[in-house]
Amino acid sequence: MDKYLHANIVLSKFSRDYIDLKNNLPIRPSEMGVVNVLVKREGKLTPLAIADILGVSKTMVATHIATLEKQGYIVKQASQTDKRSFFVLPTDKAKRLVEQVDARLDAQLRFLEQTMGVDMFDALITLADWAQKTIEKMED
Repeated sequence: MDKYLHANIVLSKFSRDYIDLKNNLPIRPSEMGVVNVLVKREGKLTPLAIADILGVSKTMVATHIATLEKQGYIVKQASQTDKRSFFVLPTDKAKRLVEQVDARLDAQLRFLEQTMGVDMFDALITLADWAQKTIEKMED
């Protein structure tokens, strides 16, 4: 089998299996990204700060904020210094969701580490990180 075809198959299967863990969420995976940032980052964040952290448009974040607010995952808090601006804060519902998702993802990663061994697992993560950064350079 052609090595690039084999690489494509292996990476596609790995990615699909990892993404499948996120498909059973009550919110979209991209919305989960916003919730994760809000729960795991210190301090109050504006929509622009969230967009910068995630590397997406402010419009996309604004859309997610509206949806997440309706579903009870976030609340908006008006800025005291700039009345046109607001901060986005996670609710307890958001914090519980992040805990549940992290537990599932962490369990899979711990299993992978135990099965592969620490050295191979660390090498996998290092190589995946390096490959992703290389692909990002190619897109510039």
